[in-house]
Amino acid sequence: MNAREDCHERVFSILLVTTLLIILSVGFAYAAEEPLKAVIKSMPDMMFVLDNEGVFIENMMEPKEAAEFIGGEFSGKSIEDIFPGNMAKTLRNEFNRFVETGAENTIEISLAEMGINNQYDVRFASIGDEYVLAIARDITESNEAKQKLYNMSIKDTLTGVYNRNYFERKLSEMDGGNGNFGILVCDVDALKLVNDILGHIAGDEYLKTVAEIIQMHLPQDAFVARVGGDEFAILLKDTSPDELEKLNLGIKEDLRNEKKDYSFVSTNLSVGYGVRNKNAATIRELYKFADDEMYREKTNHRYTRNNGDLSLLTNMLEARSFETESHAKRMEENCIKIGKVLGFTESRLNKISLLAKFHDIGKIGIRDSILLKPDKLTAVEFEEMKTHSEIGYRIANSLPDIEHVAEYIYKHHEWYDGTGYPFGLKQDEIPLECRILSVTDAYDAMINDRPYRSALGKEMAIAELNRCSGKQFDPHIVSVFLDIVEKEES
Repeated sequence: MNAREDCHERVFSILLVTTLLIILSVGFAYAAEEPLKAVIKSMPDMMFVLDNEGVFIENMMEPKEAAEFIGGEFSGKSIEDIFPGNMAKTLRNEFNRFVETGAENTIEISLAEMGINNQYDVRFASIGDEYVLAIARDITESNEAKQKLYNMSIKDTLTGVYNRNYFERKLSEMDGGNGNFGILVCDVDALKLVNDILGHIAGDEYLKTVAEIIQMHLPQDAFVARVGGDEFAILLKDTSPDELEKLNLGIKEDLRNEKKDYSFVSTNLSVGYGVRNKNAATIRELYKFADDEMYREKTNHRYTRNNGDLSLLTNMLEARSFETESHAKRMEENCIKIGKVLGFTESRLNKISLLAKFHDIGKIGIRDSILLKPDKLTAVEFEEMKTHSEIGYRIANSLPDIEHVAEYIYKHHEWYDGTGYPFGLKQDEIPLECRILSVTDAYDAMINDRPYRSALGKEMAIAELNRCSGKQFDPHIVSVFLDIVEKEES
């Protein structure tokens, strides 16, 4: 409370006590009852008059409010007659202290013993020499708001575990203690891949799942916090390396068995752990030791995981789309043929080969109802389908083996005349690899069946390439490709 609020409250208290003294001086003259009630009703407090023995004399509230607070009729009853056990003891102690000293004080009481969840601030004020005014203010909502703010300051809002700030505070508290403290640091593998493919909402659900699994395995006195975007730290008392290894394996096993929309990703954790007095002298040195161990395992996971991720993503695309392995193989062969005619180096041929294989990898982030729709897409559906090039770009950037073709994946739907997407690039602004892919992809799509139409003949496909030359396709690439087709058929 600031000085101004304190001053206002004291002035109001003086006015109130003066009013009460006037009333009491005439034996509670009820001629003044209505003005007094008007004053009382304007206040957020409940008020009672007691004698110096702690017996209730007068209720300054509406009967319904009094009934909610003390359970009904109370006139002539003592504090102990109305309130149960510890609640009565707390109120009696404060009442006696006030009567003896006259020093005002505020105490907080809970009505839990009465089966009520509310909390109140209670204070006493003198009314002359014979009476005491008890003032009670409901602080339930205020306490709930304070608790909510406190929880927000120490908890991670997404996962519900503690946050980094509170973790640092806990480290400081434990640093001076005794015992075999243990720290286990977990980093969520492939979170970026989940975010890139399914979006950040799915990534958040993945993190919440990890947090839930971690908490399921922890002993009661363990402490877990989210200390980074995809990193959790666990503090344990009186533990051993064997117990930490058991915890490590149990969490990983449950996470691998968890079936979610992101199950095609290698759902795993990189984990490092250590025990104080064995791996480090202080708890902060131990945290660094565990963190370093975690990063060593994460590095190992990166080297062993990437090819597996590419295989998983490729298989998933084939399972959810008409983009078969044979289609990718035919495109790859045609792209390489054009590249050789244009004098591509071996390195550049390798790039266009990867582009042919993974140009549509972003389609695994598109809904099946759109991806496999047998009819023409609506305008809204087509806008969603167009996002697959951006999704593919993000996926490629997540995988070191194909990140160098991420830009090509992003731009492979640009048209030569500038009417393509997503950037509206034209002519030489479009990477040459994308212009080559555009021709070979269109040709292969036309001469093979699609969910929404049967295959066209080669003559019709060639005619369509010529018709769209200079619009959708680079005229020079169309010419080179058609020369290749003609030579192969002759």
